[in-house]
Amino acid sequence: MLASVLLVAVSAIPAFAQGGVPSQWELFERTYYVPCAAGGAGENVLVSGTIHLVGGGAHDAAHWNAYFSGVGQTTGDRYQGTWIQNIIGHSNLNNGQSVYSERYSAKLVGPGKNNNFYQTGVLRFVVNATGELAVEIEGGSVECR
Repeated sequence: MLASVLLVAVSAIPAFAQGGVPSQWELFERTYYVPCAAGGAGENVLVSGTIHLVGGGAHDAAHWNAYFSGVGQTTGDRYQGTWIQNIIGHSNLNNGQSVYSERYSAKLVGPGKNNNFYQTGVLRFVVNATGELAVEIEGGSVECR
């Protein structure tokens, strides 16, 4: 799931750097690995749903809400999920560097005990004056409940 979060977050950074991100709804489909599924053996869960992106403008901020459902590719178990992500940033017009901080939380809820997957994270993105991107993971957790 972290890789998907990074992909969406990194794809938004050029839009921030250009001064705006539109408000939009999109359909998406992804596969997430849920380590606590299938009695602890883990399985891929194919999910689909809608994601709402709001933000941009002078404040360099964005917010995602995603709601989705999916099916375990091994067990056929059905899952429901949410993903919330906030990005706040600032750009320095003097040196061309941009810094963004991201917080996200995601969960996939499946049937039975210990089949629910929760993930949180705090990431920092720095885009230097030449457009090179550096990503630091500042914190986070992964839990099965």
